[in-house]
Amino acid sequence: MRLLFAEITAALKAAGYRVSCRELNAWWYGVPQDRRRLIWVGLRGDLGLAPSHPAPSARRAVPVAEALGSVSVGSIRNAQYRNGRRPPELPAPMLEAAKAPMVRERHSPAVVEAWAASRPGQSLRRARRFVGSFQSVRLDPSRPSPTQTAAHRNWRWDEPRYLTLEEAKVLQGFPVSFWIGAYRLLGNSVPPPLAEAVGRHVAGLLAGAERGHARAR
Repeated sequence: MRLLFAEITAALKAAGYRVSCRELNAWWYGVPQDRRRLIWVGLRGDLGLAPSHPAPSARRAVPVAEALGSVSVGSIRNAQYRNGRRPPELPAPMLEAAKAPMVRERHSPAVVEAWAASRPGQSLRRARRFVGSFQSVRLDPSRPSPTQTAAHRNWRWDEPRYLTLEEAKVLQGFPVSFWIGAYRLLGNSVPPPLAEAVGRHVAGLLAGAERGHARAR
């Protein structure tokens, strides 16, 4: 990891950027998820600006139960379809999947047993020894979600099932009306509130530089 960090930083500097890198946590910007990521900010060296990162905007971490309190399980479908609109760029199988009613997944007795043996905040693998992958976590309703990944969906704390796509969407900081066709896309995404905070911060730095150049002229 250290070598990769050094390579990325060196490549950005070699391209003419002044670079700053910090670990940011998504919950600092209102996302109900403890998701830590290294974020590089690079500004062209000729701008004379020091790169920096946005200050946290959230006063506290939003717990899972609070974030999901307004989500009616199985009742929320994409607003584009409810309003009779369809995004034309999506392939037909994805369109059909979005139109289909929400169906809760059926889990094997072994998985349900692992869920029952687990505590909120604990992985199913730790709760019981199984052959196979049980890396998903039974969520703790009083804490933000752990990092959502592309490979493993987390579980509700109050019933033995995976999060629905709509619930996972909320915990990633997406509006429920935003169409997304697969859980792995969520796990691989940057939470929108975090991306927005970084983007607005960088835009503010550039706007300040533009004002400075205007005064100099």
